[in-house]
Amino acid sequence: MQSNNKIILYKKEREQLLVTLQNIVDIKNDNFIFYDLEHDEDKKDKILALLEDIKKFYRYDNYQSILTAKKNKWFLVMKFIYRKNGYSFYTKKYEVTKNDKKFKTIRYAVIKE
Repeated sequence: MQSNNKIILYKKEREQLLVTLQNIVDIKNDNFIFYDLEHDEDKKDKILALLEDIKKFYRYDNYQSILTAKKNKWFLVMKFIYRKNGYSFYTKKYEVTKNDKKFKTIRYAVIKE
């Protein structure tokens, strides 16, 4: 019952949380490259700061795995917010070149279902 209460009570706040995340990440054409976000400390810090809002607007059992994560916690926060708002993630292996070096990474597509 508490879950339904938070869903109803914080509907607008949850929607605003998604808008805030979208403004931080600035995904173009529903795609992003993991490498680019992984190396942007400012964006990662801003995404992690959203965890406090997640704690207010969602039940603990929905986000507890984020709290215990050892790495890429920022990415788990991001995926959590998108998925809770009806989005799915699709992946494809991708290669980027930075400073004449090639790196293997993942291109993500974020699609509203």
